[in-house]
Amino acid sequence: MNLNPSADGISERELMYIARKSIECSVAGKRFMVPEEIRNRNSRPAGVFTTVKKNGLLRGCIGFIYPTYPVWEAVQKSAILSVTEDPRFPPVQSGEVAELGIEITVLGTLERLDLLQGSGLKEVSIGKDGLYITDGIRSGLLLPQVATENNLDEREFIIETAYKAGIDPGDVFSGNADIYRFPAVIIEDNPLP
Repeated sequence: MNLNPSADGISERELMYIARKSIECSVAGKRFMVPEEIRNRNSRPAGVFTTVKKNGLLRGCIGFIYPTYPVWEAVQKSAILSVTEDPRFPPVQSGEVAELGIEITVLGTLERLDLLQGSGLKEVSIGKDGLYITDGIRSGLLLPQVATENNLDEREFIIETAYKAGIDPGDVFSGNADIYRFPAVIIEDNPLP
């Protein structure tokens, strides 16, 4: 799937505007109403994750793997959830909002890899592809930036995704768990120093 934002029914600038305004309003106990013209320009369905960081450290990350919502709505929902519902962190407080860096990751189509054939590792593009591993009710996802931020090669990236899913990496490499890659567009906005 081509994920060129300007040619694929998304505007990076507008999606970041939606995320930032939705976070600001949510933390203030209000709801941001996305203007209709922005909704219309960003209407194609897409999986989306919103990651928020404070001082470069993770402060929340939640999203949707599948293209269940129009991209504008997925951004709005994931942005709000990332600052209010990530169980690893307390909700973001109003005094923190100006310090938050935001990353929006727009997911492309999931493509199943076959590691038994040996071609699967070669098909993972570090920094451009994310990974999703599932085995029954257990599943885990790592966004493309995780591999680059942690200097992971393709094999290490698969292993770390398996660990996140609570799945033995051996099950992934032996074909007893399903592994998918997905291309992604990463949109970043960091606070001014």
